[in-house]
Amino acid sequence: MHAAICLRRLVTSLAAALLVACAAPAPPGPKAPTGPAPETVEAAIVEAFAALARPEIDDPYEELFVDVAHRRFGRPEGATAMADYAMKANEPPQPDKRLMARWGNAALPFEAAAIAGMERSNSNRGLLEAMYCKEQPIPADYAAYARDAIAKGSYDLTHVLIGYAFAKEAGCAYPLPPEEVEAMVQATAAMLPGTGITDLQLEAALILAWLGRDDLLPEDILSRTLSVRWKNGAWGQTPTSKVADGHATMLAVNLMLERTAKPRGPVVAR
Repeated sequence: MHAAICLRRLVTSLAAALLVACAAPAPPGPKAPTGPAPETVEAAIVEAFAALARPEIDDPYEELFVDVAHRRFGRPEGATAMADYAMKANEPPQPDKRLMARWGNAALPFEAAAIAGMERSNSNRGLLEAMYCKEQPIPADYAAYARDAIAKGSYDLTHVLIGYAFAKEAGCAYPLPPEEVEAMVQATAAMLPGTGITDLQLEAALILAWLGRDDLLPEDILSRTLSVRWKNGAWGQTPTSKVADGHATMLAVNLMLERTAKPRGPVVAR
């Protein structure tokens, strides 16, 4: 009898062991956080705004991005950005910069003739035509311009993609078919691999974030962005630049906000 009991116990133990071995694997736990800590990103944003207040960084376009940070994310540092931009954009008066002011202030008059009077080679013309698609239809020759700019790449490409992002946000029909738009998006994403980050890559990454294409952003995009930040809190046009740049700095700030904060408003004031 003792032997039978021992045999039963052995069989039971073996069955239990088999059940454990054959059980479904435990579901994976939550992924460990990657990239810089939120407090590190916030500290970098605060220092960047402080750097932009220095007189050696004085790019009018930086004010447009400061305003986006204010309207879209509630950053108090940008409360006077549009007033500052209006002052800088009119010294001397420049039609494209003046028209760009409606990016942050929809109450300004729409100057269709001023857009039409700009050279087609000025990439701001195409950006403005797409930005204000609700005020007037996108011109018939826009598709040819966009295809040419996409083929050129670099900032020509990113400016067309900015225009597309603005038109999409406004709910306008866009003159390129979906497959060409996707090809444009993918060509922009192809700019992003590498180490460190340039002004062009910051612009490309930010526009993709505006479009909700976070799936195309490298996982280390914020780490790379912070890795080339200057000790004074600013960014240069490239990792080896010797001069701080307002445009690159505000692109970096807005990219960090898009990746870490919840938007409260649109990119373009409507």
